[in-house]
Amino acid sequence: VGEWCRQKDIAYTRYCDDMTFSGDFDHLPVIRFVEAELKKLGLFLNRTKTRVIADSQRQQVTGIVVNEKVSVPKSYKRQIRQAVYYCQKYGVSDHLNKTGSKKDKNAFLAELRGRINYVLSVEPDNEEMKKYRAELKSLT
Repeated sequence: VGEWCRQKDIAYTRYCDDMTFSGDFDHLPVIRFVEAELKKLGLFLNRTKTRVIADSQRQQVTGIVVNEKVSVPKSYKRQIRQAVYYCQKYGVSDHLNKTGSKKDKNAFLAELRGRINYVLSVEPDNEEMKKYRAELKSLT
């Protein structure tokens, strides 16, 4: 599949069983080719998971937006922003109580730190998330 795509000037990436094809091309021959190659291996293309996404649409692969630049979806970052805000405003324990969370304060903060670090692994120059990471230290 990779060689076939190189010959057609199609960018091909794969993560586990997720295949992504990028570029300016007709998608139907790609789908037919991939189906045929999978069939040779005794596998099949899951049509319900197959997406053709135009340039004007949000292009998301394995949870990461890949349009102009690689980024984490805004909704994910908004959830982090909200959690940090409420933890600062009410305190971590009160925030957990208000949300009905049964998580331990330290476990919640570790998870939040992990989510921030995930964003920074995709968007290393994200100053907002760097600020939140530093602010979390004052909440522990």
